[in-house]
Amino acid sequence: VKTHKGQVSFPGGMTDPEDADATATAIRETEEEVGISSEKIEVFGPGHDLRAITGVPVTPIIGFLGELGDLSSLTLEEAEIQQAFTLTLDQILDPDQRHIVHYSGRGSYPVFEAGPVPVWGLTAYILNEILRDVMGIVLWP
Repeated sequence: VKTHKGQVSFPGGMTDPEDADATATAIRETEEEVGISSEKIEVFGPGHDLRAITGVPVTPIIGFLGELGDLSSLTLEEAEIQQAFTLTLDQILDPDQRHIVHYSGRGSYPVFEAGPVPVWGLTAYILNEILRDVMGIVLWP
């Protein structure tokens, strides 16, 4: 990918002409990037529209994948994905594994440290919004 190299992200990408909507884009990108078929995805709906730091509009689509089991069963798109990992809710909620970073001129953002690499930026912001809006868990306002 041209931007955000080396950063943790959820599956996703730009809308293709054949995508009916943001949900179709999210499902297609999940299939392409990590090999999870649409039949295994239970879509709950869209999150809040927002903009990446690059100005690109983003519509997070929230869904449930069920038990993923062994991550080695995923088919990663090697041109875009270096590794896949999961975090448990306990890891995400652990106060010792998260903090707020203050960026000059950009504001403050959550960072989750529980995984093999930090989850920060847009991905952490989306994760924080899902926890707040769907689960009522407020980690960062």
